Amino acid sequence: MGIGVICAGLFVGGTSERAALWYQKTRKTVKSMRSFSLLVAFTLGMTTLWTACPSNPEPTPDLALDQAMATMHSVMAKVQCSGNPDADFAQMMIPHHQGAIDMAKVELQFGKDLRLRRLAQEIIVTQQSEIDVMRAALYAYDRSPANPKRNSWCTQ
Repeated sequence: MGIGVICAGLFVGGTSERAALWYQKTRKTVKSMRSFSLLVAFTLGMTTLWTACPSNPEPTPDLALDQAMATMHSVMAKVQCSGNPDADFAQMMIPHHQGAIDMAKVELQFGKDLRLRRLAQEIIVTQQSEIDVMRAALYAYDRSPANPKRNSWCTQ
């Protein structure tokens, strides 16, 4: 008899035949448990891999640029022209410049060409400065006309 059977006999507190029978049952149970444990580990591992992969793909330059353009056009389409060409110009140019800033950020995130990366940095600084100037100018205008207009030049 092996050491396992002897130990089992001491644990069970009976005859060696009874201990051997208990040991064989326990061994089968342990083997089944090992198989089950491996199956559980494999399933958990696959589940972890599956859930760790994002359902949304990583942002790509194309998607990021498309998003910047869509946002810019959406904001520009909501501008209510006032009939004051200066105010309307600033109202339309602010989202246009913000779109340029957003696209420049995409270039900095994904671009490799050092010239274009440097240009993107300059665009961010200059366009933001111009947005600040236009916002200051808009502050001075009365932009609550009695009848806001949509001029043909403003919708193009």
